Amino acid sequence: MKNSSTHLVVATLIVLCLITGCARKPPERPNVILITIDTLRADHVSCYGYERETTPFLDSLAARGSLFRNCHAPPCWTPPSMASIFTSVYPRTHGVRRGVAKEREIHGQEVLDESFLTLAESLKKAGYRTFGLSSNAHMSRETGMAQGFDHFVAQWFSQAKDIHDAALEIKAQLRSGEPYFLWIHYLDPHSPYLARKPWIDTYARHPEHLDGWTAKTMEAMRADFGLVKNTPSIRETLIDLYDSEISHTDLFISRLFDEVVDDRNALVIVSSDHGEAFAEHDFLGHAQSLYVEELKVPLIIALPDDQVAGKALTAAVSTVDIFPTVLDVLGIEIPAACRGRSVLGLMRGEEPEPRPLFAEFDRGRSLAAIILDDWKLISAPEESTTAYLFDLIVDPREQNNLAGTESAKQMLDRLQPALARWQRDNPSFDAPRGKINLTPDQERMLRSLGYLR
Repeated sequence: MKNSSTHLVVATLIVLCLITGCARKPPERPNVILITIDTLRADHVSCYGYERETTPFLDSLAARGSLFRNCHAPPCWTPPSMASIFTSVYPRTHGVRRGVAKEREIHGQEVLDESFLTLAESLKKAGYRTFGLSSNAHMSRETGMAQGFDHFVAQWFSQAKDIHDAALEIKAQLRSGEPYFLWIHYLDPHSPYLARKPWIDTYARHPEHLDGWTAKTMEAMRADFGLVKNTPSIRETLIDLYDSEISHTDLFISRLFDEVVDDRNALVIVSSDHGEAFAEHDFLGHAQSLYVEELKVPLIIALPDDQVAGKALTAAVSTVDIFPTVLDVLGIEIPAACRGRSVLGLMRGEEPEPRPLFAEFDRGRSLAAIILDDWKLISAPEESTTAYLFDLIVDPREQNNLAGTESAKQMLDRLQPALARWQRDNPSFDAPRGKINLTPDQERMLRSLGYLR
């Protein structure tokens, strides 16, 4: 009698557990928030050691997660860089390389082909609602960048307030309780640089230059390049304006988290598509070279529930690593086509495995670069005598070319074949060209931004 009573109690408890759901539930899937900030070089972000406190909110986010001190973009301008972030393949593979300007004529930008799997498509397949907000017209439906997004807004080179308003419009959907992926792109650090208050009042070292250089187009600044390069006060004024734009963007990212998204259960990633040059190597702006000022970008990753907080990692990584990292955190299989690697292990204390990183540029002149073991080689594939070799430990700003020295010959002999082999093993994909019909006003805007020549 006693045994049968015991069995009845156990059976009743099992039934109650099944009815009430007391069996252990799987953990709630975290939301994914990917923020990209146009034209943001890493060394102007305060948590990367910049002397100005340009990014207090990003600094607080880095304190909650991991900061990668040595992250590189695979090209030096927006369309190929964002296509690489979305697909985890290099520009030569996805074929988005040249944009709207080629041979002094306006052409349709190459389209990200549907055959390439994107991060948004992977997350949508995994049950995520997907939202994309672009403030840069290079990332649009017409250019193939909307693949996988349930809701996609592409604005025409807009400011932070405009893209923030677009985020406010989807606030209810983001807070519905369903897991979501949100990608939002801020344009503001891109030229023309505006004098953003109140920051410019503190940053401006030469207030007398502000009126003449605020909102000046990149085309006009390049026309005055000799003046910029040889007049320190003007170069400093451009930097002061650029920094004020960075702080302005940081404020709106803070507002995104205060007013729109709930990040208590979220994977948050912040990065950039490329940097910006201020005459360090005789270039101004971007889409000019493969030097550090155009390629080195921030990468900040905060895991759900602030796991692995406060780490600063020095391993060399690339923005092509973002896609596989997101999938790794979520426990989703990483596609074999990905050329990036998950950095989750690095965040958890694993030793980095040495590997080469690559960058390339094909817009008027073809350039390619390889980074390996704290060395960097830049070469022009069509110019066999062109080589720039840098020891990144002793020369992080890439000022001393060692390519012609006997002491670096062994490293040069190692990197040149490795770069050639990578190019040979990864043939260029001939991406389809989209048809983007530009109005005269849009053409003038692209020219002012430095995209047309």
